[in-house]
Amino acid sequence: MMMFVAGFLIGCSMAAVLIGVAACVIASGDAERKNKKK
Repeated sequence: MMMFVAGFLIGCSMAAVLIGVAACVIASGDAERKNKKK
């Protein structure tokens, strides 16, 4: 049971990091598009 909980926590933390990175990439991509429009 502890292994399952540990794996679940690790999976959640990894997912949170991936979501954060994806959000940063999307935000930087939007900023670049806005700059190109100028």
